[in-house]
Amino acid sequence: MSILFSLPIYPNTILCGDFNARLGDITGDSVMSPCGTAMVPWFEEQSLSVLNASLSYGIATWHGFWQQCTCSSILDLFLCNFDMTSPSMHINTDLSLGSDQCLMSLSFSYDMSLSSCSSSSPSSSTIHPRCLWNLAHLKEQDPCDLYANTFTTLSSPLSTHLHSLVTSCCVPTSIQKFSMNKSTQVVCCDIQNTL
Repeated sequence: MSILFSLPIYPNTILCGDFNARLGDITGDSVMSPCGTAMVPWFEEQSLSVLNASLSYGIATWHGFWQQCTCSSILDLFLCNFDMTSPSMHINTDLSLGSDQCLMSLSFSYDMSLSSCSSSSPSSSTIHPRCLWNLAHLKEQDPCDLYANTFTTLSSPLSTHLHSLVTSCCVPTSIQKFSMNKSTQVVCCDIQNTL
């Protein structure tokens, strides 16, 4: 919990993952776990909304077996600290990718005019669901190459958009010099080094 509480939360933050915290009535789960109880004050302190509560109330994100029983709970959460336009959350109960956790996606429109740093780009753009990968497969050369190529291709529009934001806002020079190509190389090298 101390790591979670030490995270810096900036405007327009989205957090997603397996928090291993059951939030009971907040998300429509049957239990409020001690970890969930400990997280609620942090949500309030950081002005974080639990999107599962409003967009997928009562839909389990974990299905498994415990003490010889089939169980389900809501452990995976989307959290954010800003109002989203047309948000939609989907929990794929039939697409687990070999995990007991469900694949989750969040889509919404983002109005750049509401941002503290707007640009001349269109006023809203759709944020696409993230693709999940089984990282163990990245030990094999073909999937690793596919991942690197896919990441580079799919991040290209993001690079262009970030570049336009950086050049239109007051951003430290050190950040301006860090190009998307460099970040792509860093991500790919880090993945290969961890394998």
